[in-house]
Amino acid sequence: MEKDVGFTVIELLIVIVIISVIAAIAVPNLMSANIRAKVSGVKADMGSIAIALEDYKVDYGEYLKDPRFSRSTPYALDVIAESNQDFDGQNGTDSDGNDAIGLGYLVYPEASVEPRYLKRIAGDPFNNNGEEDWDGSSGAHNHHYLYYTGKWSDSGPVDCTSSDDPPKYWALVSYGPDKDLDIANYSQAKAAVGSGTNLYDPDNGITSSGDIVIIGP
Repeated sequence: MEKDVGFTVIELLIVIVIISVIAAIAVPNLMSANIRAKVSGVKADMGSIAIALEDYKVDYGEYLKDPRFSRSTPYALDVIAESNQDFDGQNGTDSDGNDAIGLGYLVYPEASVEPRYLKRIAGDPFNNNGEEDWDGSSGAHNHHYLYYTGKWSDSGPVDCTSSDDPPKYWALVSYGPDKDLDIANYSQAKAAVGSGTNLYDPDNGITSSGDIVIIGP
């Protein structure tokens, strides 16, 4: 009589160990590649927004006000349109009837005007509130890149603090792979870029602390 051919317990354990070792090597590499791709996407998105901000400045003579000063009611810095509305460029409460807030003006700079600067505002994939691109076709969303503004003073660039402050400088901030916000205003963003403090650096670890920041002009 022939014996049944199959794996012994030892052989099965060896196979399991091999699979575990392969998974332990492959999974972190896949996660690392995914995070690196998101970081590259964030930098590309910010570059597009930066160009749009400069184009807006050429047309309007100043940069966009950040969401805290876009309306009589302050909004969070990652809000780009009024909430609970169908965004059509006509239902807002500002003098132009525009729904847009902050960076939202890059999609609809004036009431009833087709998108002039950007077709969409990308969501920040590292913002803890979630991620969602916005093209002006639906109601407000937050969880976008943070937009801070600054002005000139005798001591150098400082934060804009009211709607009466025409912005002279701007900063775009992503939460970064650690999904934790370190930079809370323009002054901190400028200091971070100058010193490297609180900036994301993959050399410190793929999910290391720090935000992704660009400032302008």
